[in-house]
Amino acid sequence: MRFGFLIALALLLGACRDPSIVDVIDGDTLRLDGTVLQLAGVVAPDMNSLADCEQEMVLGAAARRHLHQFVREGVRFEATGGRTPSRAFLVHLYTDDGRSVADQLLELGLVARWPGQKPDWCRAPSEQPSDPDAPGPQAKSILP
Repeated sequence: MRFGFLIALALLLGACRDPSIVDVIDGDTLRLDGTVLQLAGVVAPDMNSLADCEQEMVLGAAARRHLHQFVREGVRFEATGGRTPSRAFLVHLYTDDGRSVADQLLELGLVARWPGQKPDWCRAPSEQPSDPDAPGPQAKSILP
């Protein structure tokens, strides 16, 4: 049963080219036809009351906007076969030129690698770890 469902989900995801049926929840979570999907390998800052500070809210909103832009421009979904503890399906997203959306969000400093320790999004960019494999926001900062 599980195998058949994963095949159906993979076919549905790969064929999804209409951005109007995808709801971007936050910087690493989407909903497709009622099914919650999470970007594999990354974690985005929280937004609203879940954020620990204003900077985290700003980064979370920026991550959501960028993910929404990628979806609007067209992405290809790939199911990993895994699920999060909250039961969201883990997926990879790729732009039309084959680039990983997660990698592009990482380059912008809007998400951190996951699994790992929860990033401290409230630290100033200069206080962030310099190790690219360390948890926490990396690369360029989009904050003023």
